[in-house]
Amino acid sequence: MKHDIAYVVIGLVIGYLVGRSSRLVYIPIVLALIGAFAGGFALHHYRYVSLLGGIVGALILGLVGTALTQKKAG
Repeated sequence: MKHDIAYVVIGLVIGYLVGRSSRLVYIPIVLALIGAFAGGFALHHYRYVSLLGGIVGALILGLVGTALTQKKAG
């Protein structure tokens, strides 16, 4: 239960940080939330490694979301 809350916080924070330069900031946030849960549950047998997996998953999907919604220069 504690880790579920941690995945939500990780996903929200990382999603906002990587997506704040994109047009649609909610897409990187949603993808980062999904990535945090996916990465965390993939490593759920290891207590603290699962949090690291959540961070990595959130970063990867958050960056994908940012790339999909990137502002065009000029």
